[in-house]
Amino acid sequence: MPYKDPEQAKEYKKKWQEENREKVREHSRRWREENREKQREYNRQWSEENREKSREYARKYSSNPDNKLKIKRNKFKLRYNATDEQFDAYMAITHCQLCNRELSNEPRLSTTRCQDHCHTTGKLRKVLCLRCNVTEGNYKDDPEQLLKLYEYIKQNTHYI
Repeated sequence: MPYKDPEQAKEYKKKWQEENREKVREHSRRWREENREKQREYNRQWSEENREKSREYARKYSSNPDNKLKIKRNKFKLRYNATDEQFDAYMAITHCQLCNRELSNEPRLSTTRCQDHCHTTGKLRKVLCLRCNVTEGNYKDDPEQLLKLYEYIKQNTHYI
């Protein structure tokens, strides 16, 4: 740095970083990739020390409509060890693959989009609405129990 005075050096550095944003971004990205554990530890420690700020940042980030799809994509990829292509295919399906009702991206509706998966192998199956997914899950993926339910409904359905 050409300046011995700390204030001048600070100004010089700030100006250089503003003029070279892409270089700075690329350098930071590379450093984070090469030092994932250090970065995670730093983030964890900062979040602990700044709990309220951290929560506020998270609320602000997640309430931004532009970030909702990013958050959903990342959760999907982490939860199911999936790829971007699998997430895109999941989002492209518009109707429940069991009852054929139109799917919603809004949380906690009976038509909310759900990724059905095998709890034993983790393998992704079909995209279902929340109602079909919960029904199937309540029967622990047991076809015999679901057949019993089917027979029960078939025999005891009557209209008054």
